[in-house]
Amino acid sequence: MAAENRVKVWDPLVRVFHWALVAAFGIAYFSEDDFLLLHSWAGYIVFALLLVRLVWGFLGTRYARFSNFIYSPREIRQFLKQTLRLRAKRYIGHNPAGGAMIVLLIISLLITTITGMAVYGISDNAGPLATWLSNSGHATEEAFEEVHEFLPTSPCCWSLSMWPGSLWKACSTVKTWFAPCSTVTNGRQRASLLVRNSYEQAYCYNHPVAWLATTGLTAARRTCR
Repeated sequence: MAAENRVKVWDPLVRVFHWALVAAFGIAYFSEDDFLLLHSWAGYIVFALLLVRLVWGFLGTRYARFSNFIYSPREIRQFLKQTLRLRAKRYIGHNPAGGAMIVLLIISLLITTITGMAVYGISDNAGPLATWLSNSGHATEEAFEEVHEFLPTSPCCWSLSMWPGSLWKACSTVKTWFAPCSTVTNGRQRASLLVRNSYEQAYCYNHPVAWLATTGLTAARRTCR
């Protein structure tokens, strides 16, 4: 029965990409001023990960493809309205708002890494863009640097905006969780079903909040035994 209820959404490549991107972006974000070499290599890793994800977005598994989670502006607005009314349709994979956030995140990170390589090429005559930009003037460097320093705040804001939605999805069964605990005859079976459902949501969202929520549900399940 457990095998029938489990829906595996994110393939290993997407999951590795997700956490590798978090790690590389974090290193780049906090090493900008004092560790330029580390900052540069972390930026290269972010850029390489994005290129892999772009390719996988066209050639990858079903839920990893852009065609699965890119929606029209009208569909995104409709989903947000329904979400505010607590009547939003549930999606396997990214919902319309989540898909839009992913696209914006990829675009902003691509611009951030490219402008970073541009600044590195102009100021230090190093990096992959040095050949083309080493003779650029100070004004060009300043323009690239302004964009490079501003954009990294956007991924942070967009990522944080996903936390409430992920928590909502992962914990959507909490309101019925305590009923099985008071049931003597079939409490374990119902609790097991709730935990499996919560793990399906964590699979769909691939997010730290979802993982924390389902870990809590698992601990609660053990108290029902």
